[in-house]
Amino acid sequence: MATDGNIKDLKIKRRNAKAALTRQGNAIYLMMQEHQAPEEVRSQLQRLEVAFDDLVKKHEVYTELIDNEEEFNNEEAWLAECQHRFISTHGDARKYLDTDKNEEKLLQLNRRKNQAQIPAQKLCNQKMIPIKRRA
Repeated sequence: MATDGNIKDLKIKRRNAKAALTRQGNAIYLMMQEHQAPEEVRSQLQRLEVAFDDLVKKHEVYTELIDNEEEFNNEEAWLAECQHRFISTHGDARKYLDTDKNEEKLLQLNRRKNQAQIPAQKLCNQKMIPIKRRA
């Protein structure tokens, strides 16, 4: 049988897991705001996923001990809110990474375009030598 002290300990562990998730999410937003390298944001995104998985596991252990249906539903709503924030943050990070990929593709296309224009510009800048016609 679960004791109040045991339930309280599990709730504290869950709370700490939520705090870790919040820190990881805040770090992602800061990294995006500071235009950090995609590899760094991708690494932070993995940490966010691990933190969310940890939160879900601790939530499940905690809610297994709840007998009261109303209290259980309140706790499930709490997790749904955490999940919503996680999905939102995860989606924003994926968009950031996708945008970065698209920007890199545009830079590569522009480089190719510029390289292709260099020989054409040289041709245009050269003096034209008149061709002598044979009679």
